[in-house]
Amino acid sequence: MNVLPELLSKWIERIVIEHRTGRPIALLFDYDGTLTPIVRHPSLAILPERTRRLLLQLAAIPKISLGVVSGRSLDEVRNFVGLPNVYYCGSGGLELDLMGELERYCVPDGFDKVLIDVRDRLLETLNKFPGTWIELKPNSLAIHYRGMLPLRAVCFRLDAAAVLDGFEQIRFRAVSEAIEVMPADGWDKGVAVLSILAHAEHYVGAAAMPFYFGDAPNDLEAMLIVAHEGGLSIGVGPDAPEVAQVRLADCHELADQLEELIVRLNAAIVPVPETLATAFAPTEVRGENTTDASMLILDPDANSRSDLADALRERGWKVFQAKTYEQATELFHDHGDEIQVALVDLLLPGLQGARTLIQFGHSNPDLIRGFVSEKMTPYMVTAFRDLSDSPLFLKPIDPSELDTTLRRMVQCKRSEVSLKT
Repeated sequence: MNVLPELLSKWIERIVIEHRTGRPIALLFDYDGTLTPIVRHPSLAILPERTRRLLLQLAAIPKISLGVVSGRSLDEVRNFVGLPNVYYCGSGGLELDLMGELERYCVPDGFDKVLIDVRDRLLETLNKFPGTWIELKPNSLAIHYRGMLPLRAVCFRLDAAAVLDGFEQIRFRAVSEAIEVMPADGWDKGVAVLSILAHAEHYVGAAAMPFYFGDAPNDLEAMLIVAHEGGLSIGVGPDAPEVAQVRLADCHELADQLEELIVRLNAAIVPVPETLATAFAPTEVRGENTTDASMLILDPDANSRSDLADALRERGWKVFQAKTYEQATELFHDHGDEIQVALVDLLLPGLQGARTLIQFGHSNPDLIRGFVSEKMTPYMVTAFRDLSDSPLFLKPIDPSELDTTLRRMVQCKRSEVSLKT
């Protein structure tokens, strides 16, 4: 995957700017391989004191929520981290501690016997590969092969997979020098992230912007959820999922980056100006006739375009509508100085949508550019969001959600401009 260069240098700045607007931030971390290095035995993966101190400092900053989302059992990850006021997820999503509220996936009847059968069937394979062992967790297994030479590790995974393929009740995959065995329909880290974000929103009264840090294939679902929620995923190490939008070399670089983040956040904690607060006020507070933001919508679908424009006008937007590339270009030529957002249909023939936004961006580098679309598969959506820093809104569009998202982006852009000046 080609990582966007601006994300490599600006993901910390993105957190800081969002936080300056008053938006809550959720920082969610895998444990092994992310907060700590992968070591010879799981019992030796002690959280470094420096990292513990950094997490404590982050937790002390207002409107910052922390979570640790681990493949370890819930009790084990809580003991290893040992910090209060942190969301904990154990067993790869099967166990949740939401600030003292415990939730667990309800496994099918008889699944414990399935795991015992899996363990027994694997014994012959384990005997062929000294140094491997099985860790029994609540409603799941981890088959460890840490420290094995690469070629031998491949042979072990193939032999183990041949056994595991015979069980329809499970799913499995290699993660951080182990094979994770879970209930076929069990919760994953993506479900855990959604639960944490929902609880945090209820707790602080506003939706948090999520940032997820992970190093292994079982972090994939969490990263996809974070991308869907408008956040950012940071891969740690070489084996992080391809969908990670930013990559760090290892847990040591992550600690360095967190230290810089803390410095920037503490320096940016200032009272929010009244003008900033009103930008995020509900429509009824701003007043329906307030036109404090302007937008251009280019969409050949007249009904979709008109309905969205009407809904946004009710929420205080000044909206320009265009059916064709030529109409949009003329409107932008005449009103480009006041248009802050351009929303363009991604599926315009001949990639006209993308070309339009590129052209407008050259004319106004501060323009917020976004796409609307329909008839896209989940894979296409994920691929687009990984490769583009322009937001994508799928039809049917929720006007309230669009209004909130775009106002936040407008205010962040204003903050960036003010920081530069």
